[in-house]
Amino acid sequence: PMVTDLSATRSGTSATVTWNIPSNIPDEFNRPLTINIQVYDDKTRTQILEENSEVTSYTVTGLDANKSYRIIVKLRGNFKEPEYGKSNDVDSLGQTVTIN
Repeated sequence: PMVTDLSATRSGTSATVTWNIPSNIPDEFNRPLTINIQVYDDKTRTQILEENSEVTSYTVTGLDANKSYRIIVKLRGNFKEPEYGKSNDVDSLGQTVTIN
């Protein structure tokens, strides 16, 4: 499942991003899930963070106050018992918020 209720509040050169983690995570996944956050300036990824805990907010710093950014948040999980020959990691679809 994807994160829900993604939003961002900008203050000068930083932005606080918040989201919710759905409650319907299948039991086949190890917990906690990893949160993957990517920050894009136009088409260039400027920052990436992977947090190995189920946090529901993050403050992005070092932004240029005159630029817009896209922030993508994904969940990453790994199976408790992966199938032989298949990847253990699974990423959700990313949810995107734009800050101006």
